[in-house]
Amino acid sequence: MRRVFLDPDGTNKEFFGVIIQHASGVRYSQQCGCTATALRETEGYYVPLKSQKTIIRNEATFITELRNVFHNKNNNADYGFSEDQMMRLAAIIESIPWWNESERLSHLRLDEKRKHEITEAWVPIFTPDGPGILIWPNCD
Repeated sequence: MRRVFLDPDGTNKEFFGVIIQHASGVRYSQQCGCTATALRETEGYYVPLKSQKTIIRNEATFITELRNVFHNKNNNADYGFSEDQMMRLAAIIESIPWWNESERLSHLRLDEKRKHEITEAWVPIFTPDGPGILIWPNCD
């Protein structure tokens, strides 16, 4: 099994993509979890996404909006998500465009059944191509 560590030196502040979870013989590792600096990995293939929100407004990026959900000062003491944060996270993810192999526009969806896996820079999602993990640079 091959392993790929995404952004190993922490200098790529703009990568943004999805690891489609699929038997591929390649495991992708990602630092996540804000200052907890957790290391997670999954098998699949990486699909880069455009982080700029050109469809909605040019001044914001998906990365900025996603980080804002995780850096909310009203987090529970156990760092769990409030219902409002889950709704904000789902709305941001559902606004991310995805083109399938027949070039039809679709959108990603939050996988709420895997809520226990959610942390900054590692969010389980559904894509038209199967389950995946939405990733971006960890904040630290």
